[in-house]
Amino acid sequence: MMGQPILVLKQGTQREQGEPALILNIDAGSAIADAVRTTLGPKGMDKMLVDGMGDTIITNDGVTILKELDVEHPAAKMVIEAAKTQDDECGDGTTSTVILTGELLQEAKPLIKENIHPTVIVEGYQLALKKALEVLRGCAPSIAHGMQNEGVRDTLLSVAMTSMTGKSTEENKHDLAELVVDVILAIAKGPSGQEDMVDLEDVAVVKLKGKAVGATNRINGLVIKKDKASKGMRADLSDGLVNIGLLSGSLRVKDHSVNIQQVEELEKLMDRDDQELLKLIDGVTEAGINVLFVQKDISDEAAGMLEENGIIGFRRVTEEEMDMLSRATGATITSKAKDLKGKTGRCLYSEKKHEGALHVYLTAGDEQGTFPIQTILVRGATDHVVDEIERSIHDALSTVGVAYEEGLVNIGGGSSFMEIVLALEKYANEIEGRRSFAVKGFAKAMEAIPRTLAENAGLDKIDTILNLRKAHTEGHKYHGVNVVTGTVEDMRALEVVEPHKLVEMALVGAVETCTMILRIDDVIASKGMDLGQPGQPPQGPQQGPPPGMG
Repeated sequence: MMGQPILVLKQGTQREQGEPALILNIDAGSAIADAVRTTLGPKGMDKMLVDGMGDTIITNDGVTILKELDVEHPAAKMVIEAAKTQDDECGDGTTSTVILTGELLQEAKPLIKENIHPTVIVEGYQLALKKALEVLRGCAPSIAHGMQNEGVRDTLLSVAMTSMTGKSTEENKHDLAELVVDVILAIAKGPSGQEDMVDLEDVAVVKLKGKAVGATNRINGLVIKKDKASKGMRADLSDGLVNIGLLSGSLRVKDHSVNIQQVEELEKLMDRDDQELLKLIDGVTEAGINVLFVQKDISDEAAGMLEENGIIGFRRVTEEEMDMLSRATGATITSKAKDLKGKTGRCLYSEKKHEGALHVYLTAGDEQGTFPIQTILVRGATDHVVDEIERSIHDALSTVGVAYEEGLVNIGGGSSFMEIVLALEKYANEIEGRRSFAVKGFAKAMEAIPRTLAENAGLDKIDTILNLRKAHTEGHKYHGVNVVTGTVEDMRALEVVEPHKLVEMALVGAVETCTMILRIDDVIASKGMDLGQPGQPPQGPQQGPPPGMG
């Protein structure tokens, strides 16, 4: 035993090394890609997800599906993490990221079986990625000239409608796209092409069921769901304009811990508390406040005093709501009531009841113009519909915001990916050694996007890829798959566009995730975890998955 390494593991520990470990990880990543593949594109299908409590989610949003999956295999978790990063950065493109990751892993499998070292494959993938990004940027029009009808707004509308196509919002996508673009342009802090000029935290989304999706509308201001501290609170709001106060502390007298021997002592203590409470209320009234939002608590006694002074009070306002209220109205958040004077905001105030709950509308008057906070009231017939519409609007807001900030778009329908395929096939012939095989594999993996679009639309994927390749060989770099007509057409003329950053991040995320997985040659799993068998997707412990999702 001299010179031999000794590894002491717990009984039942499972270990895979070398090629079997690589194949297991590849199969795990590919299994995740297969779970969302059918949701891609305008003709993608929905998934029904049922959790352990019986709650149901119906969606074709890739990251939502992946978040709900109870995945145990570490390689599969890495693929899901890439999708979450894509969602955080761009708000959309998660399904494409996962599909590309799965395809790159699958293209690496035959190379591994041909004894090409994983590090060589990784080097080839890195070279291919660099070239792919160059090609991608080369076919990315500026946002102002992305369509035939020049103009930033026209292009942003196309980005929004492309994002909504194939989702529950498709029937109303034109009106909703107008709404989304109006919101983005309202909160944008500078001209297109400047980074960090769109902050989606300036957008509030309120979900209200009971009406058709077409009733979804934009509010030039902030809408929050909040009950008053006292139901009897009314204020003189004849002109609608009010002064807003924001208090991060509480509006109540501090609790005392005293030993009272006589009734007179109790009366003195109560009088002192009343005087202290009056000082707090005086701080509010002297500031000329009509509506007060308090982050902590308002005592019943304080609520009664506010009501007597014609002041509306709201308590237990969240920190996020307080921040949005400050940005919306211009009021400064203070910790003490006496400091409210001179730190108030001004806006129009109104109330409406939706589904029996009070909703407060703080909107812009003539003097304010466009509010820095915009609210979207999402309507739908049921909770499931409202939730899916909200996800679709979130994706559209994110993609339009990303396109506005970067100022570049790519043409959709798989056209950009076919340009990358042709460029990489040519580039692979210029590379010496085994890395050229990896570059060719990378090129083949890029065909997955147009192929999947065709497959999900019920088209012949082989004929579609051949026709698409022919069009691009002839110089039609903006031709892509028209899933409606089943033909290859100019996607630029059809105004099918997506943010350049979205496609770029999908490529980078897929390659980085694939690189991490391919560099693993030893998997050690503790007792109770099933790594699976090479060639079969690994499955961890299952707890009653919904039918069809096993």
